[in-house]
Amino acid sequence: MVKGKSHKERCRSSKKQIEMKIDVQLELEKLQVVVVVVVVVVVVVVVVVVVVVVVVVVVVVVKVVIVVVFVVVVVVVKVVVIVVVVVFVEVVVVVKVVVGLGFAG
Repeated sequence: MVKGKSHKERCRSSKKQIEMKIDVQLELEKLQVVVVVVVVVVVVVVVVVVVVVVVVVVVVVVKVVIVVVFVVVVVVVKVVVIVVVVVFVEVVVVVKVVVGLGFAG
């Protein structure tokens, strides 16, 4: 008389299946936690990298603007000095000519 599994064996088998389902669910929950942690870490790293890149770009742009402003100011000062010197020399030459003509006349 072979009926298959006895009641006791069926209960053990059912208990093992339930335990396996619970184990699988626990493993899935652990994996979900790991995935969430990995995603959070990746997002934080990406945000930090973006902030660093933005700060570096801003610093470089500010330095370039400072250098350009300095060069423009230096060039403008040189041009103004040259114009003042040329005008002064012209005035001196004109005064000498006028004074010279005055003494000659």
